[in-house]
Amino acid sequence: MPTSTDIARIRTLALVGPATSGKTSLAEALLWKSGATGAPGVVERGTTVSDFDPLEKKAQRSLNSSVLHFTHADVTAHVIDTPGAPDFLGQSLPALEAVETAAIVISATTGVEPMAARMMNWAKDRERDRIIVVNKIDAQGVNLEAIVAQIQEAFGKECLPVNLPAGDGLRVLDCFWDRGATSEATDFSSVAKAHSASIAAFVSPNTGPIGYVVEGSLRLLNRPADVLKVYVPQGAPEPTIGLVTVTLGDDGTVLKAIGDAVDGLVVAAFGAGHVPVAMVEPLTALAQRMPVILASRTGAGPVLAETYGFPGSEQDLLRRGLIGAGFLSPVKARILLRQLLAARAGTDDIRKAFTGEE
Repeated sequence: MPTSTDIARIRTLALVGPATSGKTSLAEALLWKSGATGAPGVVERGTTVSDFDPLEKKAQRSLNSSVLHFTHADVTAHVIDTPGAPDFLGQSLPALEAVETAAIVISATTGVEPMAARMMNWAKDRERDRIIVVNKIDAQGVNLEAIVAQIQEAFGKECLPVNLPAGDGLRVLDCFWDRGATSEATDFSSVAKAHSASIAAFVSPNTGPIGYVVEGSLRLLNRPADVLKVYVPQGAPEPTIGLVTVTLGDDGTVLKAIGDAVDGLVVAAFGAGHVPVAMVEPLTALAQRMPVILASRTGAGPVLAETYGFPGSEQDLLRRGLIGAGFLSPVKARILLRQLLAARAGTDDIRKAFTGEE
């Protein structure tokens, strides 16, 4: 007989939403990533687990609900893949009665369609937990910011991103901190925009290209690193993060004027992390009141830690309490600091996030 512990490790989920939103492909990815299958099936080839009926293979779409099972991290998941066409609601609606969570799958190429809105409302009426999965985010011409705004307009501002893409769509940033996990601090993305209009607008100054498309297939040269997970509580106050770019002859006037106007500061310093001598004392005073991140305005390469020792050098500033940004550019360091302060991270946690050191 199952114990309460066994039951607590079971999850039931229904994939619902419009046709062609990618529910079956998502199910295949879940099965593959969990190890339940050796490779993800393809709808067009008729090799998916859930579309096993000959009519489904011929039509290349789901006509019946099917139940899939897999285990991940000691949790057993029972997933129902449902049809998305309106004339098959008789298959989709009963699935909501059998699960605790409804995953409304939305295609990033089409946005919130009527079927997605209906399934969200029906799941709400049945008091089911609801999550929204935005699929096909790597499709050409997708505007994810607009999709998030459309979702919030349709379903409410309480719809907050849990994961956001990074690294040109090859990595995922987890916006919620898994407090039981340990993860090294990583770059939000090694990709930066280098031109406002060029077709080759993006570059990877630190790592070079992450890969190439060869004969229609992606060939990765560098595997994306693990993500840094930052949990931001709902309703957390929005921190104010300042960004000061160091220039020749800077006398620290801007730093002195900052006062208590910001909650944290990023300094875009010369070269490997150097500032004019006149900025040292103002930065020291600020570092005693708030986290101050030392980044390089060059946009490539790390902030050093043990090479130069003159007043205003990286060694001098780090000894005074500033935190090195590592390989993060000033703009990306500002994003990370904003997330950490919103998550109410302390100084030690912020330092660890940027440097990886305990």
